[in-house]
Amino acid sequence: MTDHLDITLPNGLSAENAGLFVSSGHGTHASRVIASHELIFVRSGCLGIAEEERSFDVRAGEALLLWPGRNHRGTAPYAANLSFYWVHFHLPKRTGAGNRLSIPQQVRAARPERVTELFHRLLDDQESGLPSTAESALWVTLLLSELQRQELAVTAGSGNVLAGRAERFIAETFSKGIHAGDVARAMSCNPDYLGRAYRLAHGCTLSEAI
Repeated sequence: MTDHLDITLPNGLSAENAGLFVSSGHGTHASRVIASHELIFVRSGCLGIAEEERSFDVRAGEALLLWPGRNHRGTAPYAANLSFYWVHFHLPKRTGAGNRLSIPQQVRAARPERVTELFHRLLDDQESGLPSTAESALWVTLLLSELQRQELAVTAGSGNVLAGRAERFIAETFSKGIHAGDVARAMSCNPDYLGRAYRLAHGCTLSEAI
């Protein structure tokens, strides 16, 4: 099952430091365990990173959420064209009131230019020393809300088109012994994203459909 970040708003989220990493073409992401959540948004290139036993290839326009208390580490050397934004933040204990956000651990931004703009605003305020704790938390909340748009787009119907294509592919090729990953590769999309879209449209998993 894919990890999702569930937040209840208003949420008491607190932001820490943020930055923009631009690769020099050398090095690999350090192996470490931190006490905060981390949001990474890749501006260019591809970041190879793992959290515990799960590996991710995070490409331009995609975001990745890392959980506190879990080991994360680089899985490939930094490419010369790699650059990504990052921010550390803390969440309070979950409560029952407010508006919940649910964000896949890896997600493609529906509006990457908007995510970039929000990071720029956060970094500009951080560098000037102007933002209060509340303002920094608000920028991070807006970033997370923006990343949820891709999830909302699935339920709004864009995922139905993709699910229909997947259904036709399965009907034409299931006798060849295909797996869910084969369908995702044929659709050129993230397996978790396709799985959610298919389940919402057809009421079953890709594996069950096959």
